[in-house]
Amino acid sequence: MRFDPRYAIKIYFDIAKTDFVWITSHPDTDTPAGDTVISDVVHGLSSVSQRIEPDKGRSTIGSFSFSITDKNAVITEYVRDKLNDDKGLRHKQIEVYKGQADELFENYIRIITPVIDGISNDGVTYFVSCSDINRIVRKDILNPYTTTLSKPVTAHQGHIPVALADTTLFAPILHD
Repeated sequence: MRFDPRYAIKIYFDIAKTDFVWITSHPDTDTPAGDTVISDVVHGLSSVSQRIEPDKGRSTIGSFSFSITDKNAVITEYVRDKLNDDKGLRHKQIEVYKGQADELFENYIRIITPVIDGISNDGVTYFVSCSDINRIVRKDILNPYTTTLSKPVTAHQGHIPVALADTTLFAPILHD
């Protein structure tokens, strides 16, 4: 069996996920009946998985990008209408589905649900960059406690003066 991939991308224009449009990679890509579809415009899909580099003390959260060909300015007009309704795309979620030629949408597989980071264009093509939804909900897990010294410290001092009313957040360190 030859695998001939088809991609359907559902772009949400609101947080409630009630206002959306489908864009597809081919004219024969299946989508749910009755939904708004702009066909045969998606290409150049690319993704990078999460990566951890402990030796460099670095990590990256997955990213996803794709291009949209703006045939007859259909995409530009559609997005402009949404912007006029105060419905921009930045930080809006998308769903990317993958299937194959002659396959019903119900058999497509949702492969990623990122959020849009940015969009640029060259007059003919829109370039959409996305990141893993976890990037938005990511929280710092290590919040260091800090303070400042209230006076200079001498070499013979047994107590370090800090400008903080409560030092219980800091573990005492005993010196010889």
